[in-house]
Amino acid sequence: MAISMEISLGKDFVTQALAFGTDRISTSTTLDGLKEYTKSIRKVRQAQLRRYYREIKNADLNSVVMIRPLLAYGIGRAGIVESDSDALKGLLTDLETIIASIDTVDKLKNFKLFMESLLAYHKMYAKN
Repeated sequence: MAISMEISLGKDFVTQALAFGTDRISTSTTLDGLKEYTKSIRKVRQAQLRRYYREIKNADLNSVVMIRPLLAYGIGRAGIVESDSDALKGLLTDLETIIASIDTVDKLKNFKLFMESLLAYHKMYAKN
């Protein structure tokens, strides 16, 4: 059963994602939450997660907002083709919430680090 980032990271998961890597102690706490979260989304295919990561990695401050429609499309499509669509829908919804709050280059840079860590832990726990 997939859980939301809010359950694993707390109500301030958006703040944690956008401040990721700026403080050793809070980053360590966020990493612990990410590890638990990725266990719950282990059925999300690596290729799907890498696709969204690639878009985020290549985005700049002006183009990152255009990832939101891509995520919305993925949420809609998840219900059609995915056997475990709740995990994918939850992940994409959480990412869309975080991206909506990116308004500085530093927040974007921190979010990219957050996504890199999410991808790494997902690789460790993924079923595919």
